[in-house]
Amino acid sequence: MRNPSIFKPDEIHVWINHYNDSESLSGTIISLLSASEIKRANAFRFNEDRKRYIQAHAILRIILSEYTGILPRDINYNIGPHGKPCLSPSSTVNFNLSHTKEMIAVAISPEYNIGIDIEKLACMDDMESVAHQFMSREEYNTMNFMKADAKKDYFYQCWVQKEALVKASGRGIDDHLCSFSVMNGLHPGATKTISTCFEETPNTWSLQTFEHTPDHIGAVCVKSSEAHPLSIRLRHDDIFNDFSRNNVIDKNKFFKCE
Repeated sequence: MRNPSIFKPDEIHVWINHYNDSESLSGTIISLLSASEIKRANAFRFNEDRKRYIQAHAILRIILSEYTGILPRDINYNIGPHGKPCLSPSSTVNFNLSHTKEMIAVAISPEYNIGIDIEKLACMDDMESVAHQFMSREEYNTMNFMKADAKKDYFYQCWVQKEALVKASGRGIDDHLCSFSVMNGLHPGATKTISTCFEETPNTWSLQTFEHTPDHIGAVCVKSSEAHPLSIRLRHDDIFNDFSRNNVIDKNKFFKCE
């Protein structure tokens, strides 16, 4: 890592950027992607999906470049046994990517395996059936006693925490989501610690949610040997404009923010 001192102890950097509607932008930044990423982008049936993929993965490379000192297009990923990308084993930069139809979120940690999820608080006709698939029995029973508006908030609180956790584990979304509970009751700025046994050995995870807009909720999770609070430094910027002007991000805007 270029400068580890930019992180306070147990601090996570979260970068959030909205998608850009410019057709020419995607045509320009696609050159930052690897051959396999370009191939995957061109396989999308719909142009909007293609643009989102290009922008999300270009932003990830631009951000990682600022932490590693490697040019965006020269960054190489290793792929874990369950498909999670990472940098070389010698790198101290841990990262994870999440995106919705409106925005992109990237989490960076110098210490821990990390997962992030961000979701729009959208109404779902099949919310209860989806909840039945990923919630533990305790979580599902708790939600069923709630009023409609509270159910939606509870659903997304549980969802972002669980997805962030399994992404931190490197496993991805699978049938283990209902095997552990995160429950609600986790307010932005507070860290929750839970243990799971869905891997070969029990693990400890630190979870924290954050609110980006009234319509979006996110969570980050790190794997650690013991319980400890997390600190999220959240930044929302137009990274594409910064990069297109200077070929770098203005890091001072991020690293000086509280």
